[in-house]
Amino acid sequence: MRRRSVRFALTGRGVSVLLGGAVLVFGGAVLARVELALVGCALLFAGAAACVVLAFSRGPRAAQRTVAGAAEVGESVAVTTVLGGRMSLVDEVEDRVPDEVERSDAQVPAAGTIAYRVGATRRGSYPIGPVRVRSLSPFAVARVDRDLGGTDELIVLPPVAPLAPLRARGAGRGDELLSRAGQGVEDLVPRPYTPGDSTRRVHWRASAHHGRLMVREDGDEAAPVALVVLDRSKTGWRGSAAFDAAVSACASVAARLTGDGFAVSVADTNGDAIAHLGPHADLGAFLVTCARLERSAVGAVTGGDPGARARRRAGAAPLRADGAGAVVVIGSPEAGPTSPAPHIALVPPGSGLMPGWRTAELSADVASAWRAALGGGAS
Repeated sequence: MRRRSVRFALTGRGVSVLLGGAVLVFGGAVLARVELALVGCALLFAGAAACVVLAFSRGPRAAQRTVAGAAEVGESVAVTTVLGGRMSLVDEVEDRVPDEVERSDAQVPAAGTIAYRVGATRRGSYPIGPVRVRSLSPFAVARVDRDLGGTDELIVLPPVAPLAPLRARGAGRGDELLSRAGQGVEDLVPRPYTPGDSTRRVHWRASAHHGRLMVREDGDEAAPVALVVLDRSKTGWRGSAAFDAAVSACASVAARLTGDGFAVSVADTNGDAIAHLGPHADLGAFLVTCARLERSAVGAVTGGDPGARARRRAGAAPLRADGAGAVVVIGSPEAGPTSPAPHIALVPPGSGLMPGWRTAELSADVASAWRAALGGGAS
């Protein structure tokens, strides 16, 4: 969004000059003292002339900002804002950022280029800008504040923890589960139809369930499929820090499973798709999606059919997990698994073990929670 606003105001000095001039003119007229009236007129003329000069000065009138990509939590990226126009009479330049954003000292050379670095300690989407440019008139009797350049988005990505592969669960059993995961999954995780998809790939049963065209994922028929479900409900995670850990776990699990060769479908507990990732996919766009995720009023997870209760209330189709090679829930399942695939649950603190699920309480240390779930829990 690009916008420009202008605010004109007299400074304290300007008010004093104009008020003093008016008093002197009035006093000179009352006392018949020409010299007082002349001084008063000079002050009024100087103040008015300074305001006219400021109004017609050719200061900055536009700004172009560049944010050098997305930042990871705890890191920073460069921001460069170029002001268009002369820097005459410019007294102060500030590129505004939210309080949650950490910013290095901005450098504003005479050429009108603002350079600094920004970052944040929490994932999210933060507005950068607009630029406030303050110009002072001669004698500092008036100022003009201009907002230039609108806002741009700073994306702070959630941290991705390196997780152990599913095979780390133990010799034989984990490998057996992964080898079985690739069987019969061709129709299990369709994706929404997009222009250009072949009509021969339309998944009619899934289309009927979802009320819109769904197609089979190209190139994923031979790949094992994993389902990752994130509980986004406000009751599931107490506080923003707990939900941030859940989002980080979701991103980390998806990265681990795609690295293991899974095609990963990520959804929330309402059955709404968050992302579809192919094996060994580039996670850049998915991490940006995770950075923007917020808690919402969605239902709880119900075993092998996540979100069934909420979708029944909403009239949506069930999100099927039958036949998936792996099911991971970031939240609290309410019922046991309905398929032989490994079912892993990273639950909020205090939730306890879930029958049939390999369970661990989620903390800020996602890797430790994942290891604990793979190594035991309720199996």
